[in-house]
Amino acid sequence: MDPDGNGTVTQVGDTQADHAYWGRPEQQTGPRPVKRERTADTLANSATILTAASMILSKPGAWADAALAANYLTRARRLVAVADANPRLYADSAGAYVSSVSGGPRPAALPCR
Repeated sequence: MDPDGNGTVTQVGDTQADHAYWGRPEQQTGPRPVKRERTADTLANSATILTAASMILSKPGAWADAALAANYLTRARRLVAVADANPRLYADSAGAYVSSVSGGPRPAALPCR
């Protein structure tokens, strides 16, 4: 998530530079730009993951952590609210490379509503 909690990091690196480099990633030099998005599908996917983690942490047992579960659910609800306000899709803003590789956006479930 973005530091302000209203978006997600969708890509690290430069697509053109990364695909032009033929070597070990840890030896690649140069800038590693970070792309942040506030598109409905990326926000919904992140909200779904946070909600699932919240559900797991809410159950009794070794993984139980009520405070963290509540935090994740609050963040998921915030992302859903931002997604509702930003109906754009990632494939519409990411360019031809992402659209051709992913086949376009996939719908995400929103169980935290």
